[in-house]
Amino acid sequence: MRRTLPGLAVVVCLCASGCAPIAPGTVGCGSFGGFAPYAGYGQNLGFGQYAGTGSCVGSGQYPGIAHQAMQVALPEVERGRLVVDASATDSVSAETLPAPTRASFSATPARRYVRVTPEECRCLAVSNATLANLLDSQRQTALGRLGPLLPARVAAADLVDQMTALRAADERNRAAAAALELYYRSAETEMSLDWLEQGIDELQDALDNAARLQASGIESDIDTAALRQQQLDLRVQANEASRARDEINGKLRLLLAIHSADRPYIWPDADFSIVPQPASEASLVSEGLASRADVAMLRLACERLDVASLPAVQALLAQHDPLLGGGAIGTGVVGRLLSGGADMTTIHAQLSRLAADRQRQVAEEIATAAQSLETRQREVELRRQSRDAAAERLSDLEKKQPVGGATAFDVSAQRLKVIEAESRLASAVVAWHVARVKLEESLGTLARSCGRGAGFSVCGP
Repeated sequence: MRRTLPGLAVVVCLCASGCAPIAPGTVGCGSFGGFAPYAGYGQNLGFGQYAGTGSCVGSGQYPGIAHQAMQVALPEVERGRLVVDASATDSVSAETLPAPTRASFSATPARRYVRVTPEECRCLAVSNATLANLLDSQRQTALGRLGPLLPARVAAADLVDQMTALRAADERNRAAAAALELYYRSAETEMSLDWLEQGIDELQDALDNAARLQASGIESDIDTAALRQQQLDLRVQANEASRARDEINGKLRLLLAIHSADRPYIWPDADFSIVPQPASEASLVSEGLASRADVAMLRLACERLDVASLPAVQALLAQHDPLLGGGAIGTGVVGRLLSGGADMTTIHAQLSRLAADRQRQVAEEIATAAQSLETRQREVELRRQSRDAAAERLSDLEKKQPVGGATAFDVSAQRLKVIEAESRLASAVVAWHVARVKLEESLGTLARSCGRGAGFSVCGP
C-alpha cells in the first residue's frame, strides 16, 4: 500500500447561517467542505444574516442623546499572524512576521490593512448605526418643533421621545453585536489562511523529499499523486478563505463606516484571552431584564398609556401586528367600533401580555447564551488538550528521526496533524468570543460606554 499524509481540515464556510457540524467523510457547506478523511468541522465563519446595512445596522443604550455618525483615522499596519498561545490562558496574540519566503501560497494580500481594536469596532458600529441615527435625528427635529402644548400633549410627546430613544438604543446594541461577530470571524479567517499556508508548505516539503528519494534511486511507498491532490485541495480551501475574507471585511467596513477608496482589510488588534464568566445565570437574567431597551419600551408603554399617548402606543403594537390595538383602523369612535372594541382596557391587556411574553423570551435568550458560553469554554480546553497531545507526539518523532526511529515522512504527517489541531483550537477560541458577544447582545449592554447616555426607567417588576 502506498503511503499518503493525513488530510488537513482548515475549513472556511460561507453558508448563509453559519456552518453546522459536519461528519467526517462528508462534504460540508457547498463544494468546499474539507478533504481526505476530514470534511469540515464546527461553527466556522458563518455570517449570513449580517448583511451590512440590513436589519442589523444599529443600536445602543443611549436614550438621552443623539449619536452622530463618526469616522476616525485608523492606523495602517502590516499583516501579522494571529497565533494561539500554548499557555494555560489560551490567549491569541498578534505578531508581526516577515513575509513568507515560499512561493506556493501566501496568506498576505496586496491590499493594505488598518488596525482596529474590539472597542473601536464596537463604538464605531454604535455611532454609525444608520437606523438609530435616523431615529435620533427625528427625535431632535420633533423636539425642536414643539410649541405650547397642553400638559397631556406634553406627556404624550415625551412618551414618543422616550420610545424612539429606546428603539434607537436597541438598534445600536444590534449593530455592535453584528460588527463584533464579523470582527472575530475576520480574525478566524486570517488564522485559517495562515494554517492553510503552513499545510501547503508542509505538503510541498513532503513532495520535495519524495522527489529527492526518487532521484537517488531509493524506492519509496510515498503516494506522490495523493500528496499533490491534498495540496490542490488546500489551495481550493485557501481560495475560499480569501473570498470569505473579502466578504467579511466588506460587510464590516460598512458597519464601521470605513469608506476608503482602496477598501482596506481590518486587522483585529485584540487580546483573545479566555476569561471565565463569573456572574450567575440568575444575575445575568436580572441584568438583562433591567437593561434591554425592547423590554423597557413595552413596560414604558404599559405605564404611560392614556388617551393622549394612544397613537404612539398603537404604533408600538403595530410592530408586532398591524391589527393589534386597532391602530390600522383608527382611533375615533367609529374606528374603535370597527376594531372590535380595542379600547384602553383592551390595549393595556395586550401590552401587559406582550411585555410578559417578551420578558420570558429575553430571560430564555440570556440563559441560553450563558450556557453556550460555558460550553464554548469547555471546548477550548478540550481543543487545547488535543493540540498539546499532537505537539507532544511530534516532539517524540522529531527526537527519534536522527536515530532512525522515524522517517521524515512520519514527521511531516504528524506536523500536519499539529497544524490541524492548532486550527481547531483557534476556531474554538473565536467561537468563545462570538458566544460572549451573543451574551452581551442578549443583555443589551454592547453600546454602553461609547458616549454619553441617560438611563431610562421602566415600569412593572
